[in-house]
Amino acid sequence: MTFKEELTNDLDTFFNPDEFAELHTIEGKRIMCVVDTDVMTQRSAGTSLGVSENDKQVFAKIEELEKAQIKRKSYGAPLNLDGRELLVVSWNEKNGVCEIALSQAIMN
Repeated sequence: MTFKEELTNDLDTFFNPDEFAELHTIEGKRIMCVVDTDVMTQRSAGTSLGVSENDKQVFAKIEELEKAQIKRKSYGAPLNLDGRELLVVSWNEKNGVCEIALSQAIMN
C-alpha cells in the first residue's frame, strides 16, 4: 500500500461518524467534521473586565468543503458554525484536511 493510500484510509477513519466525526452545519451546509471545543484562553485588556476568547478548531476533508461549495475564508472573516457567527483566526489546508481556527470574544 502506498503512503497516499494509507493517508486516505486514515482520513476515512478520522472522519467516520462511528469514530471521531459528527455532522455540523458550516455556512448552512451539513458537513461531516471534527470540532474541538476544549481550547479556551483568557486575556486581560488592562481593564477590570476580563475577556475570554472561546476558540474552536474545525477539521474537515477539503473535498467535503469543496463539494458543499464552502470557500476558503481569510483572517477575521465571519463563519457560521452550528448557527453561531464566529471569526476565522486561520484556515490551513494540508494532506486533504482543512483546519479552521475560530474565535469569538465573550465579555465576562
